Amino acid sequence: MHPARGSKMATETARAGCGAGAVQSRAQRGPTTRLLLVVALAGLLVASPAASAPSVVSAAAGSAGRDFSHAPAATVGAPASTQPLILAKGRKPRRHSGAASVGLFTASPATLPAAGGTVRLLAVVQGATSCRFTGSTTLESLPATRRCSSGKVSVEVKLPRNTTSSQRIYHFQLVAGSSRGATKTAPVAVVERASHAPATAPVIKTQPASRSVVAGSSVTFAAATSGSASVQWEVSTDGGHSWSDIAGANADSYTLVAETGESGYDYRAVFSSHGRTTPTAAARLTVSAAAAGSANAQQGAQGTVSAGASDQAPVIALQPVGDAVVKGSTATFTAAASGVPPPSVQWQVSVNGVTWTTASGTTSTTYLNDTVSTTYSFPASLSDNAHEYRAVFSNSGGSVITNVELLDVVMYVIPPGVTTQPLSQTVVVGAQVTFSAAASGGVPSPSVQWQVSMDGGSTWGDAPGAATSTTYVFTALIGQNGYEYRAQFINGAAPVDTQPATLTVSEPVAPAITTEPITDNAFVGSSASFTATASGIPAPAVQWWISTDGGPWTAISGATSTTYSFDPTLGQNGAELEAVFTNVAGSATSNPATLTVSVPLSSPQITEQPESQAVALGSNVTFSASASGNPPPTVQWQVSTDGGSTWGNVAGATSSSYTLTSTETESGYEFRAVFLNSQGTTDTGAATLTVGDDPTSTFNWSGYGATATDGTFTSVNGDWTVPSATCPSSAPTYSAEWIGIDGDLVSSSVEQDGTDSDCSGGTPNYYAWYEMYPLPSVTISSPGHDLVAPGDSMSAAVSSSGFTWTLEIQDLTAGWTSSYVHVESGLDQASAEWIAERPLLCANENCTQTTLSSLADFGSVTFSGATADGESISSPSLSASAIQMTSNINTNTLLALPGPITGSGFTDTWYGGS
Repeated sequence: MHPARGSKMATETARAGCGAGAVQSRAQRGPTTRLLLVVALAGLLVASPAASAPSVVSAAAGSAGRDFSHAPAATVGAPASTQPLILAKGRKPRRHSGAASVGLFTASPATLPAAGGTVRLLAVVQGATSCRFTGSTTLESLPATRRCSSGKVSVEVKLPRNTTSSQRIYHFQLVAGSSRGATKTAPVAVVERASHAPATAPVIKTQPASRSVVAGSSVTFAAATSGSASVQWEVSTDGGHSWSDIAGANADSYTLVAETGESGYDYRAVFSSHGRTTPTAAARLTVSAAAAGSANAQQGAQGTVSAGASDQAPVIALQPVGDAVVKGSTATFTAAASGVPPPSVQWQVSVNGVTWTTASGTTSTTYLNDTVSTTYSFPASLSDNAHEYRAVFSNSGGSVITNVELLDVVMYVIPPGVTTQPLSQTVVVGAQVTFSAAASGGVPSPSVQWQVSMDGGSTWGDAPGAATSTTYVFTALIGQNGYEYRAQFINGAAPVDTQPATLTVSEPVAPAITTEPITDNAFVGSSASFTATASGIPAPAVQWWISTDGGPWTAISGATSTTYSFDPTLGQNGAELEAVFTNVAGSATSNPATLTVSVPLSSPQITEQPESQAVALGSNVTFSASASGNPPPTVQWQVSTDGGSTWGNVAGATSSSYTLTSTETESGYEFRAVFLNSQGTTDTGAATLTVGDDPTSTFNWSGYGATATDGTFTSVNGDWTVPSATCPSSAPTYSAEWIGIDGDLVSSSVEQDGTDSDCSGGTPNYYAWYEMYPLPSVTISSPGHDLVAPGDSMSAAVSSSGFTWTLEIQDLTAGWTSSYVHVESGLDQASAEWIAERPLLCANENCTQTTLSSLADFGSVTFSGATADGESISSPSLSASAIQMTSNINTNTLLALPGPITGSGFTDTWYGGS
């Protein structure tokens, strides 16, 4: 790592991952990033025999999801024979093994859509002469054995479309071979997503019904599905063997005028959705001819045929009504029609609603001018139950058929029971009157007849008008005042009467105010209420109005009760309210009532708390607070120099904000605002001021640095606990904790061990690494899981013996050790550091430009056992000095600050949110 020149501890130059043989990089740090090298580094990686887990393996798990830049590989000074091998922990180096090995094997992308696509299989091999990629499923694009050598080897495999409703998983392996042996990798998996569920055909919800009609009748077939679908009606003239589309018949129902030649035709609807179709069942049309010698002239939309000049086709004057009788009683149906000449009549019966026959029984027919009335009656038996009846009227002008009505025949009569009684009413002349009643439990179902009594209930007669339903509606007349009304339910048993309801009818009377609203005084936050009443016939409706600041009157939405209550605002102080009562005879307006609104007296209530701040020495700091209250409170800022035990007023600090210029002695001081009015005193919470106590500032380092009294350092040690990162949900953030040698103003290299606590997509990521800058860094990881976790105790050492460097890092919690040996000459070795870092990121593809990352919220990290050349960090001989991290946007704002040295360590704290 190379600090930028220009200050004692200047911004760390970013690292970027590059170089031949690089396998996987960690987060970009600038021109070079830390990379796990397989064969390209000079030196030797040595694994501790004390643990069984691999010390260095593929970095795929530790750096998943990162986009890394690449720079040229670092030039190493040692001869090729000393280049290191990366070995599993606990094994000795094998410098001359001829067996082929695989350092990395990946598939990208690891997930494909159902449409399929191309997957790139990439491997880094060593000492191989042949490479053979295999798959769990035979694929035409998967190549046979190919020649290869040390370095990268890749192939592209095309996966076909997945047409199933389940995901498919492909497994791939690589066999790297040489004359001395072969290595077969563990399989990598590629998941291909499932296709969408296949579309289903429409499901018929309603089938069309067969119909039997007289020629010239209007016929409608209807069908429906349970979902959304298009429809096409079809017709078959050969009994369903072949079908033809009906032009324009694209609705859920199809209507036609029946002709005799269409008798026996079949009709159906075909519903279509998402390329699938479902036809309904066939519905047959049966058409019978009109009466002999007549031309069909059905009424309405049934069509007409010209007849004699004076002939008039029959027109229905009275439709029959269904009947309900006890077996053995007489069933009766009545109908009427007019026409010229007067039509003849024939009653018909159907047992299935499709086939009609001439009805037997007694038919009584009477003639009045051109109108024929007919009554059909017969003794009903249980076998007649549910039969349908209709009358056909015919003359030389045509034929017409009445509605179809049902006969209900029961074995015995059960009188109904009244369930709803009519209610007495008081109305004015001309008002609409509605009486309602209901009954249940009658066998057969009862009919209803409303009755009226004009003599207080002594005698009763049928009510005039449409008085044969459960609701009787009419317009009130003054002469009906005092009349009584009842409903009579009839089903063959003794009639069942409801209770009588009295109608009171009077002349309307205009409203007159009986209670005036009175002035109301209310506080903001409480309720105001106004009441007014008025007499009148009928009872008048009320609407409240308001006038604010002497302005126009406005109706208040929803204020239609005699009492209007609401929560007033201060802006309604002085408003006037009035009530307007209205009925059919006129209206009346109450006197206006004034509303007085005031703010209640209250003690101060804090509305804004001051916030703790961390700033650089000499920066201006502003604390702000606010409070509500009546009367408005005054404010006095106070300061505590003893952690809040005692407080003193700050002279002249009597506004809502207090500004001071920070000094070193004020670090740790607490500030609060005290709000005061006649109702009481309220304090804000305490806000702590943290002031950087060292003039050395960087944009990306925080911690301590020491200089060597004899000019060089040969060793540095330090312990720390991996901090837990608090991750935002949006942009990624980064932090690193490390110990090392070099990196000050005169050094062009950094030799260091460390860990990272980073965030990406709201998820933390933890890993360990070491680096001989300017060579790429090495990320320590294991396939499928990270080697470090928050809370792990780490111990690290960097040392040199002549030109040989040893970098060692241990996870005391997880129980592993990883060390790295490297030969390098010409290093400055002029400083030792214990640092919390805000890394730099690559700003372009080649990492020739960098940008500062966002510092992750690592909370705090405590370094202990901090020594250099065996001397404690607290030793005067080391001259260790603090380094504070400030914002590059506002250099007065602290991002991280080390605390004082205690024993052989210190605590570095994140202040990025201050």
